[in-house]
Amino acid sequence: MKKIIFTLLIIFFSLSLFSFDHLEIEKSWREKGYTVIEEDNLKIVELSFQFDNVLSLNETSRELYIITYFNQNRTKPDNSYISDIEKVLLNSSFSEEIIRSISNQLSLQENWDNSFFANDSLQVNTQLYDQMTPVLRIIFLEKQVVNQTPVEKEKEDISKIAEEEVKALKTEYEEIKSENHKLRLEIEILTNKNAVLKKTNQILKEDLDKFKNLSEYKDRTISGLKNTIDRYVGIEKQKNETIENLQIKIEELKDEYSTKQFEYKKVIRDLETEIETLELKIKKQALEIKMIKETEQQLLDRVEQLKRMSENQIALVQTKIETIDPEQPTQNTTITSITQEKPAITDESTKAMIKNEQEDEKNITETQSVEETSEQVEKQKPPLLKKVVVYDKGEKTITIENEYNNNGDLIREHILSPEGKTLLITEIKYNSDGQVKERVNYENSQMVGKNIFQYDNQQRLLRVFSYNQESLTHYSLLEYDETISKTEPVKVKYFYNNQLDSYEENEFNKEGKLIKTVQKNPDGETISQKVYEYENDELQKIIFYQYGEKTSYQINIYDEQGLQKSQKTYDAKDQMISEIVFLWDEAE
Repeated sequence: MKKIIFTLLIIFFSLSLFSFDHLEIEKSWREKGYTVIEEDNLKIVELSFQFDNVLSLNETSRELYIITYFNQNRTKPDNSYISDIEKVLLNSSFSEEIIRSISNQLSLQENWDNSFFANDSLQVNTQLYDQMTPVLRIIFLEKQVVNQTPVEKEKEDISKIAEEEVKALKTEYEEIKSENHKLRLEIEILTNKNAVLKKTNQILKEDLDKFKNLSEYKDRTISGLKNTIDRYVGIEKQKNETIENLQIKIEELKDEYSTKQFEYKKVIRDLETEIETLELKIKKQALEIKMIKETEQQLLDRVEQLKRMSENQIALVQTKIETIDPEQPTQNTTITSITQEKPAITDESTKAMIKNEQEDEKNITETQSVEETSEQVEKQKPPLLKKVVVYDKGEKTITIENEYNNNGDLIREHILSPEGKTLLITEIKYNSDGQVKERVNYENSQMVGKNIFQYDNQQRLLRVFSYNQESLTHYSLLEYDETISKTEPVKVKYFYNNQLDSYEENEFNKEGKLIKTVQKNPDGETISQKVYEYENDELQKIIFYQYGEKTSYQINIYDEQGLQKSQKTYDAKDQMISEIVFLWDEAE
């Protein structure tokens, strides 16, 4: 009885009529140039688009399996999967209507387990073989027969035990059917994989046969390559050791650089400020020297004038005395008008005595004039710059103390730390014309550098040479154009290693005042600019530009006598960076 019921159930669930022409699908594959692998009653082809799709056409069961291989888990058919299925069906001679029907049904699914009819003759089942391998099964039907054959009732005396057996057999049949379906899927997949592997094995076999005769050549080539590789490995080992040593050295240099970077930046900033200060100081000292020379020349001219006046007056008196006749009676009125205080004496000795007295009076007068002139020169002597104090962001960084000789010439500069320790001493030497010819820098009594100045025949600065302890490091050349400025250079060239490194071009206004300095590289490209602004013939402001952008500016402040009291430097955001204070020894 169990066997009869089991057979009826199998016939019930398997009974269907098919009408299927597999030649159309296979023909479509071959026309499109796809490789069709034949395995028993299966036609297998691989269609890869976004995913790898293996199609298996079963001639016996008239079923088409589409097995897709994902690269990640997917919980339901998504757009990318549906798009690949559409392309597979389109390349397998399916009509657009059927493709659209299958696509719409797949887009409505919330999971993989589903079954639906694309039309009256096509049944579609979807199932997930594993997490990344969905299977789409298409069954071709001529007429779907939904025939629920009822189990004929046995006689009324069939007991409940028989009914329970039937139910148990149905349950067992469903389990067997499900397991059988799964096994069929596995068989299809394994068959497909086996076919693909066979094809791959065949290709590999052909490749193996092709290269089999080249084994000896390969061996020789490999042997030669091995020797070459061994040789290069030895070279690379040496390189690696060198690289490791260099890396260690680089790390040490990095550490040293990191340690000194901040200190170097601060020193460079201080030196830049000091250089600007020294440039201004040199200009001021040049003006002071020029003023002193002019004053001295005026005093000398005045002394010569007084001397000539005295000599003329004495010569006039002598002429008057010599014209008087010693034999004639003396007229007191005439003598009084000539000598004013002394009576006329006619003897030669007396005349000589009078002449000596007049010369003594003349010498006394000249001496008094010279003394008065010296006092006047002393009173007109300009004040001297005794000290310069540099502040960085409100904190004192360095102090420069100037030392002068008895003639008021600057002979030494002492650069001190905020604690008063001497950092550097600069000695200044002059030529016979009173111009600075050499500046020598000493650190701990050791010469660390010097600058030598050369002038043209018009006593204008022409060259500046800079040396370290051993040799020349760089130098600069100054060019003049008297049609533009008689005293200031119109161009300054800077040379390093005897190569032009950069140059500066100066621009002047109609009054001959410097209004702009443009620094350029050897190709003529502008690097930086300095713009000078004046008020009442005094330099009030210097604006600095770097590659066309304003970076900072300086403000000069003067007292009532026109002496510069300070110089303040601000950044582009108007924040004060540094300040230089000038302390003068003002003359009484």
